[in-house]
Amino acid sequence: MKPEKERHILFVGGGTGGHIAPLLAVLGAVHDTAERKEYPVKLSYVGLPTDLESPLVKGSKLPFAKHMVHSGKLHRHMTLNHFSQVKGLMAGLREARILLKKLKPDVVFAKGGGSTIPVALAAARMRIPIVCHESDANPGLAIRFIAKFAKVVCTAYPAKVYTQLPRRRIVHTGQPVRDIFYIQAKTLPNIEGEVLDPKKPLISVVCGSQGSRRVNQLVSEVWEKLLDDFQVVHVTGPHEHALYTEKRKQLSKFQRSRLHVVSFLTDELPALYQKSAVVISRSGGSIAELAASRACSILIPLSTAAQNHQWANARVVVGAGAAVALDETTATPQELEKLIRELMSDEREQTGLRAAIGHFDYPDAALRMADLLLDA
Repeated sequence: MKPEKERHILFVGGGTGGHIAPLLAVLGAVHDTAERKEYPVKLSYVGLPTDLESPLVKGSKLPFAKHMVHSGKLHRHMTLNHFSQVKGLMAGLREARILLKKLKPDVVFAKGGGSTIPVALAAARMRIPIVCHESDANPGLAIRFIAKFAKVVCTAYPAKVYTQLPRRRIVHTGQPVRDIFYIQAKTLPNIEGEVLDPKKPLISVVCGSQGSRRVNQLVSEVWEKLLDDFQVVHVTGPHEHALYTEKRKQLSKFQRSRLHVVSFLTDELPALYQKSAVVISRSGGSIAELAASRACSILIPLSTAAQNHQWANARVVVGAGAAVALDETTATPQELEKLIRELMSDEREQTGLRAAIGHFDYPDAALRMADLLLDA
């Protein structure tokens, strides 16, 4: 039955592209579902100031209002050293309560990130239903806290993985990804005006919206050896892009023609993953994008990630024969090169990894969460 009243759904989360990308995927699914069913709906997004400047948010063509809430971080053990963070959380809570009283949302969808705790807590106090989503096998502090008063807890991995979340409220939806990941690429992507060679095997290095210092170091140490045989797209993240652009200049003209160093990619990623023989990645929310793309992947988990969640994700995926992993704390450039060459020379292994990672692809994840939000 078509609802008589316009339904206002508020989305909150951010901090990294790993939180923002799936959030926008769900927001897009809500928009499309409501449009298809002719449901009146209003969409809003709340994030930190830095979230609103994210290329994913600024570049989105979806119709949603943008709002800002400041906040501090939630720490496992609060001490006097975290006093400023506590003050930030309290200030964020005050801002969130004022904002929610003004917006009067019917339901809140919560991902992780700095703005999530104050908005979700304000929503709970105002008895606004909350649906949250956890992307990792080892849930973060924010979702563990929010799950205590959420109506539904959606998860990327099966419920049996989550011993720290309320089992009765878990709905295993999978991890949502943007629709663009389900468009089959016919050609190699154009990387910032540079044309890739369709005849040369491609390796891509993509480690999140901020990049990775350790992975950048490891991969750049083997650029010269890899570029003799392959072409490489290396997404460094914005902080180290200038450094590796300069390092690229030290290579020969022939090698430079095969190396594409870029700061950040968005809409080019699906085609890049699909057309790469091997993708080197972290093991956060990007696993779902790799799965949707059926990528042959080398995972290098972030060793300093909260709750060691990236290694928890990697163990699930590697245990299913869906990827291989390297420990960034012990790996050498020589080990990385050896692993890359082994995969590049073994088409049977590549095929097996591509097939296995498909089991972590849930094309209807965003639509399932959209239905939950429209019915909450």
